[in-house]
Amino acid sequence: MIPSPGALLKQANIADTVILAPFAIPGLSELYVSLWAWLDKALFGGNSLTSLNPTAFVFVYLSGAFALLAVYVRSRHSDTRTARMVGLFKVIVAGIFAFAVVYGAAKIFLIPMAADLLVGSLLLVSAHRAP
Repeated sequence: MIPSPGALLKQANIADTVILAPFAIPGLSELYVSLWAWLDKALFGGNSLTSLNPTAFVFVYLSGAFALLAVYVRSRHSDTRTARMVGLFKVIVAGIFAFAVVYGAAKIFLIPMAADLLVGSLLLVSAHRAP
């Protein structure tokens, strides 16, 4: 049984906050990127995340802050329309991750790609079935 759109949005918000919040905090962000680089090397033998320059970290901070803002906005609305929009957005983001990995991005991005694809699909099906 697929949970309601509101329940799925709440679960997606919690997961996105836990995974993305460290990117928004200077100092912690560097450690968190190092963890992702270590996981990429341990799981896939990659090393493309190990050399980020200061400009890249500005992008990392802004991405984390934007993600937290998106979580806040989504937490204010838990209706079917929001579930459809978030579901579609997550499927598109999964496609962007897949495109990036095909063109040389770190393979660690396959993990959030799969998570976004699964959550996005569940949100779309749940919103479609909702009364």
